[in-house]
Amino acid sequence: MTAVYRTTSSKHTQNLARRIIRLLPNPGVLCLSGDLGSGKTTFVQGLACALGIADRIISPTFTLLQSYDATHKKFSQLVHCDAYRLTSGDALLVAGLEDFLERAGTLVVIEWPEQVQDILPATAIWLTFSFGKKEHERTINFEVRSKE
Repeated sequence: MTAVYRTTSSKHTQNLARRIIRLLPNPGVLCLSGDLGSGKTTFVQGLACALGIADRIISPTFTLLQSYDATHKKFSQLVHCDAYRLTSGDALLVAGLEDFLERAGTLVVIEWPEQVQDILPATAIWLTFSFGKKEHERTINFEVRSKE
């Protein structure tokens, strides 16, 4: 399954995240790919808001992963990972990601997933963010891939 979304503001990107939650499996792994500043963390902020998380969401670039308790009926936990500095998934596994990957009620979101493809489940859903023609415009490609 594939779909293409276009957003015109940070708020619009966050609202898209709220709508996409219903398409995600439980447990779920969501891979967010795209250049710096393309809207990945903004999207995670929208997910967190929809999941009832009041904490301030920033990319866990140096801590690698951050877990949040959620109050959503489908997901009770959000695990936000940032693989920007990594060359394989080993560091994320050591940081405890493996404990979350198949836990019911958990949504794992990984920014820069290309760096850690060696540990991603075949069921991971990919969102690829790219800049649009206008300043705040983004194109977001939604794709369910299967490992070959």
